[in-house]
Amino acid sequence: MKANLRTTLLLLAALAAPRVGWAQDIRIPFEGFMTDDQDLPVEGPLDLEIRIYDAEEGGTELFQERHEGVVVSGGYFFLQIGATNALPPNVFEVQDATLLSDNRFIGLTVVGDPAELHLPVGSVLGGLRP
Repeated sequence: MKANLRTTLLLLAALAAPRVGWAQDIRIPFEGFMTDDQDLPVEGPLDLEIRIYDAEEGGTELFQERHEGVVVSGGYFFLQIGATNALPPNVFEVQDATLLSDNRFIGLTVVGDPAELHLPVGSVLGGLRP
């Protein structure tokens, strides 16, 4: 009887204990196709820098991270934005939905190459069915 009561009390204490919550890391899958100056698919590992801006040109840098040794095979690569630096939870927060300046753009740079490609971030509202 004492063992059952002790087990019940321990169980109740565990259920009544405050819960610790962890924020979930936000990660965005990002894939692409790279070609070289001769329009041939790139091969091999590359170091890439990812940035998020609030404008297509110029603008404020809202996030930055570096991915080292990204595998590029036949020109195709994949990475997760937010895997090396945590994305701020408000990075995609829109201040005014009527302003185009609240769009977000992903800046992609191959380390060592001064060119940076800015790509608009889109969203999917829902699936379409025929």
